Amino acid sequence: MSCVICSKVIYPNRLEKFPTTKTCSTKCNNKLGSTQYGRSPYQAIGLSPGTVGAISELRVAVDLMTKGYHVFRAQSPHCPCDLVILSGSKLLRVEVRSGYIRETTGRITVHHKEQDKSDILAVTTADEIVYTPRESEWELVNMELSAKVLLGNSHSSEL
Repeated sequence: MSCVICSKVIYPNRLEKFPTTKTCSTKCNNKLGSTQYGRSPYQAIGLSPGTVGAISELRVAVDLMTKGYHVFRAQSPHCPCDLVILSGSKLLRVEVRSGYIRETTGRITVHHKEQDKSDILAVTTADEIVYTPRESEWELVNMELSAKVLLGNSHSSEL
């Protein structure tokens, strides 16, 4: 049996471990996943998940800057959000996640943490960036944030 990506022989020990495999190696399997499921092309060439995440954050930052927003990037991987944008006079927290489009349904699949630490979820695929809520609804998010601050329901602390 030969690999569907590079045409090399798939060795019996790999077939024993992965009976339904169509690839000769993890590298070829990642390439197959990228072509089949729209997964990040960066992972297919062997980049680490951290590097793929950084690329996604930079893609979103560039997209938002070209739309006229001021963008600020977290300096630590342990921050509660990846980016902060200035929209009018309000700051909005942005969580960036890498996703992929399922070939079977056409829907975007993303593994993400809880979103309550951010106001906007930006999901990057190989070809697009999808924002939740949509950009047209960000003014509503601004109003909700202003109401929380006025009512004292924010999670801010005094300095």
